[in-house]
Amino acid sequence: MPQTSPGVGPLVRLPEPWKTTYEVTISAGIDSVPLFSLVLSRKQLSGSSLPPEPLHLESLRFSDLGLEPNVPTPGVGDNSLEARYHRSLISLVSWNTSIAPSASQIWNLAYAIVTRHPEVEDFRLELTGPGATGLSDALRATGLASRLPKFISTERSAPSTARRSLAWIMRSSFWQGAGSPFGTRPVWVANPDLFGHLSKTLTSVPAFPYEHTVTFSLEGRPVHAQHPVRPPKPAHGAVIYSRYIPHLDEFFSMVHFDWRNKTHLQLFHDWQNDPRVAAGWNETGSLEQHREYLRKIDEDPHQMSILARFNDTYFAYFEVYWAKVRKYISYIPRSGDLHCLEFLGGPHGRLFISPSW
Repeated sequence: MPQTSPGVGPLVRLPEPWKTTYEVTISAGIDSVPLFSLVLSRKQLSGSSLPPEPLHLESLRFSDLGLEPNVPTPGVGDNSLEARYHRSLISLVSWNTSIAPSASQIWNLAYAIVTRHPEVEDFRLELTGPGATGLSDALRATGLASRLPKFISTERSAPSTARRSLAWIMRSSFWQGAGSPFGTRPVWVANPDLFGHLSKTLTSVPAFPYEHTVTFSLEGRPVHAQHPVRPPKPAHGAVIYSRYIPHLDEFFSMVHFDWRNKTHLQLFHDWQNDPRVAAGWNETGSLEQHREYLRKIDEDPHQMSILARFNDTYFAYFEVYWAKVRKYISYIPRSGDLHCLEFLGGPHGRLFISPSW
């Protein structure tokens, strides 16, 4: 069963390795509108740790999403930017401290709202408190908030909007990592062990640059393709993606396959010799054959093997590759592709995809 807080709604949890738990609690109310707080839970998971900076603020209050009062709602047939903006639900956010919340704390608040309302594509935050204007500017600078549209309709009150501090949040921008307070990488891919063999964590350096190179091969079917330079593979066994799935109450993680790891190798060997799997992959064989198969993938800079798991239970295997350098699809104008196979039945195999994916 999904875990809920003593207050309202599902728990908010950071991904591995932090696993920090936050709760949404009822704080107060204004004009019969309940206000909530996002607080650090007293019940933390074993092995969890605090993030690098505080992502909650005791004085920060917010309302649940709702329609903006006294503003005409555009018809569903109007898909202009202004109409989409006015159709989006709004949350009233306020604080009574002399210093505004950090952009990171608003990011976590947005995380709580997205967790509570995974089906909502965009929403607005009306910021009220000292430093609200600077905070809304900071949210736009990170990409978490979008620029407000120019108001051209006389039906709606543009002047009142100009006097308010508003942040228009896109769900898609949030899941891409906009505003993530974990350095230069989104929190879902910011595990410090990702490139743990380096002297600095990857989150402390800029993103990998965009440059092109050429791959040329006459082995088998010839390949002569121009494509972006790809970053090196992460450390073997490193968590390359992690996310808490509220409706399963489990962490979904993807791990770089380590062909030297006995557990990883044995899983692959057992799965590939399962008749159900063999019917699709045709890779039955001995342990040595499978070790060699995985070693070749590991040495190929254009593809990577990945295991997926819920908490500590592995359930799927992926082969991710760069499409432009595959012998049969080098002329297809897309960057990457993958083969995937789910090995476990039951709820893990059917329900791991979150509603926001």
